[in-house]
Amino acid sequence: SRSRQFEEADKLKTAILHAVSHDLRTPITIIKTSASNLRQFQQQLTDEEQADIAATIEHEVDQLDQLVGNLLDLSRLQAGTLTLSRQLNSLEEVAGDVAARVWQLTRQERIKIIFPEDMPLVSFDYGLVLQAVSNLVDNSLRYEPAESCVEIRGLFTDAGAVLKVVNHGETISAEVKARMMEPFFHGRGGRTGLGLPIARGIIEAHEGHLSVEDTPGGGATFVIDLPHTEAQKHEAQNTGGG
Repeated sequence: SRSRQFEEADKLKTAILHAVSHDLRTPITIIKTSASNLRQFQQQLTDEEQADIAATIEHEVDQLDQLVGNLLDLSRLQAGTLTLSRQLNSLEEVAGDVAARVWQLTRQERIKIIFPEDMPLVSFDYGLVLQAVSNLVDNSLRYEPAESCVEIRGLFTDAGAVLKVVNHGETISAEVKARMMEPFFHGRGGRTGLGLPIARGIIEAHEGHLSVEDTPGGGATFVIDLPHTEAQKHEAQNTGGG
């Protein structure tokens, strides 16, 4: 067990070093170059050009902040120091909050929410599961055709609660599916991300499981399985779910 812990720690250290060497350097370089251009050529730049450079700096700072936050989250998950505040919550409310955030960012209705009317409450840490579902939706939207919506579907079974994030883009290969939840896996377009491994870590911290399967007709579907707790079983009996 200790050997496995050391091995995982070494993998994490290697991943962080990779991020520092490339993924952190890239936005820092862009920010420095943009700030330097503003300082040196301010008199020659039009107001529109200055606004564009300022917007670039703001965007790269946001990207840098997100990456640093993800690194910290991943290190906490790997170290097993994540503390859960579990209460009975609504997965449909989580889906609604995610959809609202997407609307605020895009001003487009890109999310379709499908839940049964008798979906019972589920025991989980609201903030953490919200983060996990947001990460999955962000990944799915990246490849969702413009004419369709990412679906967030909920259902309840004898084993527990299930939440699906359904994308209708291209079907991904078995090799990518096997590796896409690894930290810093480079997907299409050379993208590097931590959203998926963080989502998996959050769900596993809830004794749950996160998997990916093919969407019928094309695309990828993320499947979150959250097991029953005694509180959930009692709630399901009261609401007629299960």
